[in-house]
Amino acid sequence: MGMNYYSGSLWLALILFFHPDLLAQNSSSKPLIHGYIKDLQSLSFEEDASTLRSMNLFHNRLNFRWDISSEFTARLEARNRLFYGDQLKSMPGFGKQVARDEGLFSLTKLWVNEPALVLTSTFDRASLKYSKGQIGITMGRQRVNWGVNTIWNPMDIFNAYNFLDFDYEERPGSDAIRMQYFSSGFSAFELAYAAADRGRKHTAAALFKFNKWKYDFQVMGGMLDEDLTAGMAWAGNIKEAGFKGEVSAFRKIMGSEEGRDVLTYSVMADYSFKSSWYVSAAFLYIDNPLSVTSFMQASGAVSVSAKNLMPFRWSFYSGLQKMFNPVFSANVSIVYSPEKNSVILFPALAYSLADNLNLDLTAQSFFAQEKNRYVTEGTTLFLRFRWSF
Repeated sequence: MGMNYYSGSLWLALILFFHPDLLAQNSSSKPLIHGYIKDLQSLSFEEDASTLRSMNLFHNRLNFRWDISSEFTARLEARNRLFYGDQLKSMPGFGKQVARDEGLFSLTKLWVNEPALVLTSTFDRASLKYSKGQIGITMGRQRVNWGVNTIWNPMDIFNAYNFLDFDYEERPGSDAIRMQYFSSGFSAFELAYAAADRGRKHTAAALFKFNKWKYDFQVMGGMLDEDLTAGMAWAGNIKEAGFKGEVSAFRKIMGSEEGRDVLTYSVMADYSFKSSWYVSAAFLYIDNPLSVTSFMQASGAVSVSAKNLMPFRWSFYSGLQKMFNPVFSANVSIVYSPEKNSVILFPALAYSLADNLNLDLTAQSFFAQEKNRYVTEGTTLFLRFRWSF
């Protein structure tokens, strides 16, 4: 009762604080407001059309930014999602899953939770930042992104994300306090702490960035939930090709017997051709993976951790993208694991109908070897319209 009352009060306080009429009474500046409305239609099936299921996601996002003064900046960002369709009936518990809020405060509201209709709202950014000179301090729900790779980020201990969730470009945030110090040159030092309303689980770490041999390096140390963690990353070039990598180690020091020590690392290379072709390749290694049986099972994970970015010990990625003209592009991505010869095929077409109106068609197909035959575990086709404002 107390936590629910506190969460409701916090929602009301956030809305009132960012209300334009109230802002006008305290400052001559006005908030910057932008966002989008998206409609994502999907069709899912397994080996034949008899298993065809449909779902629709209507997604609205509102982003508010208020430069209170030269030193203080406030941000509030909310996403409202309406899911409906036959596919929801085959996904028990879907409403509570998508409305799960792992932050210290519950900033998510599940308005409707019916077998074929789910409506939820959440604030995934709500922060106040102080900046002066070489110092920056941010408090509230924010994204603390310490990874350098595009696909898999073992160093992203605060805000790990599932890269198959392509419709969530902003990626999740944490209830955290972050302190940054930018020294002269290319070095920086950061401290961050994020707490969660789940017993002893919390994340706290320090990060140091520096430049050497024309490469950007960063080293990290701290705690993730019940594990000690340390990591490093680099980003640079080999001739004209990008070359990045990151590695993190997790050592269990307390908690349940289910915890485990993990070493995970990812390396990535990419290259852009003058003919507008872009190629990329990456691999991820997890020395002690979870016992998940398929890519398909992992694709439905709403939240992941830096320890469990993919289900298997080895995962390999390759991507090819072509910009045919300023309004039309195509790309295809493939993920492969030797475990059951598992494959994800991830093609997409994107077309810009206008400056603020986009249309794209995406597919995700999952394959694996079962005994002596290769099977399709599932395919989903996505058609998405997006209007930005």
